[in-house]
Amino acid sequence: MKFTNSLRLFAALSAFKAVSAANSFAGSNLYYAAGLNSSQTSTLVDGLQSAGMKVLRVWLDGASGEQKGTVIDAFPDLEPQEIGTYDDTVLERLDTLMLATHAAGIKLLISMHSFNALQAGDVYGKQYGTGNFYQDAIPQQQFDARLTHVLNHKHTTLGKPWSELSEYIFAFEAQNEASPR
Repeated sequence: MKFTNSLRLFAALSAFKAVSAANSFAGSNLYYAAGLNSSQTSTLVDGLQSAGMKVLRVWLDGASGEQKGTVIDAFPDLEPQEIGTYDDTVLERLDTLMLATHAAGIKLLISMHSFNALQAGDVYGKQYGTGNFYQDAIPQQQFDARLTHVLNHKHTTLGKPWSELSEYIFAFEAQNEASPR
């Protein structure tokens, strides 16, 4: 009887450990991921997969030139010149990245804005600064429209809006390092 109870306890603990392992994940960040060419993307995805990563966090802020020693294909911010006027280049490039990461069992965590861009004077930073952006109703409404635009973006290959791509997208975060001052 004791042996049977011990066996049951072991089986229960083993199942718990398996469930815990299945629900855990490791991830990485790459703010300029949308600027990688196909060879760089393959190298990134292979490395993430080899390391057991399950999530890659990416940003919608533009980037150009050399980033941390990596020469990238430049891409503009989602709203490069004016609030509410969108350039979907970054979304379309992430559509391509999304296919590669999905094939490797990796999902994207999409940061739809960053405090660094705000502080550096993106369209919201120029218009509202870092304080009013968080406090005033008008920038909040404009930012909500940005979030809606991202969620409704139709994947160029899959034909579905990002809001319906849970098998490709782990989560959305409204802003990386939000920091009202």
